[in-house]
Amino acid sequence: TPEHAAAVQSAVQKLKELGAETVDVQVPDTSDVQKTWFTITTKEAATAHKANYPSHADQYGPYFREFLKAGASVSDSDYADAVRFRRDFAARYSAVVASVDALVCPVFGSFPITKEAQHGSMEDFQASLDKYLSQFNPAPSWTIFTMPVNFAGVPSLTLPCGFSKDGLPLGFELVGSRLSEPMLCRIGQAYETATEWHRRHPPV
Repeated sequence: TPEHAAAVQSAVQKLKELGAETVDVQVPDTSDVQKTWFTITTKEAATAHKANYPSHADQYGPYFREFLKAGASVSDSDYADAVRFRRDFAARYSAVVASVDALVCPVFGSFPITKEAQHGSMEDFQASLDKYLSQFNPAPSWTIFTMPVNFAGVPSLTLPCGFSKDGLPLGFELVGSRLSEPMLCRIGQAYETATEWHRRHPPV
């Protein structure tokens, strides 16, 4: 959203004030990452839970139960194709990240957590999310920046950088190459020392 983009740009400006040099980079095409991620994670979840699912399916919540059901339907061939795609993507994404000290990206975004989103079915969750996204044109792709990081197996650090007009938190992530956690933590500490966003908490 525009307010999230503005918050991230403000965070980048603060990092520049702290001495960072910014450069533009071109990340690999991420359009197939979400579909492939879902194939891999559902299949692996179903494998990990095979001692209890589907024999004890009634003991799972509806959302995760349907997640496992989807994974059980993934063929070994489709899974192998997804793993090959992930290996290739990870190499290309890692090469981009390795060209800088850290990559700055928006994180997932914020939306109200409803009862349906937590305890209902996947259809209930999607309906709840769609209702919130309907106010945007076009609707944002929540995972376009965060899922590729997980998919490539590189570290990231999420930091707060503002709040939406509805009072929901906004954040950005620092993405680094493998074993760059110390660098990410140093950058994160410098940013939080110079800002106050991490000190704001819900009124509970």
